[in-house]
Amino acid sequence: MRQSEGMASDGGRPFSERIADAPSRASGGRGAADFRAFLTEVTSPNLRHLLDDYDSARLLRGVFESSPYLSELIQRDPDRLERILSSVPEHLFAALTDCLHGLMARAGDDAAAKRLLRGYK
Repeated sequence: MRQSEGMASDGGRPFSERIADAPSRASGGRGAADFRAFLTEVTSPNLRHLLDDYDSARLLRGVFESSPYLSELIQRDPDRLERILSSVPEHLFAALTDCLHGLMARAGDDAAAKRLLRGYK
């Protein structure tokens, strides 16, 4: 089955425009403070615009409140967050998968292949 089979067509809209719900979050917890701190560090005008959207901000506040792992990934690589929010998910997934196939073909050994797969996840 192709990755897009069985997925409802969403008209090629980017992820930020598809957000319909967000994780529940406790108000004012550690995650809320971390999210506010992250917002002060955002330098990309495009990411700033994406985070000004109510639904995107609500989703990310929930992520910062609920998932230290994802919060750390976001803080470590805000460019990745920008790509995710502004990309059509099916197109981004296909591009990442194509890249992985090329890298796997050149992996020298099992350990290198495993590192590539961990990065892909």
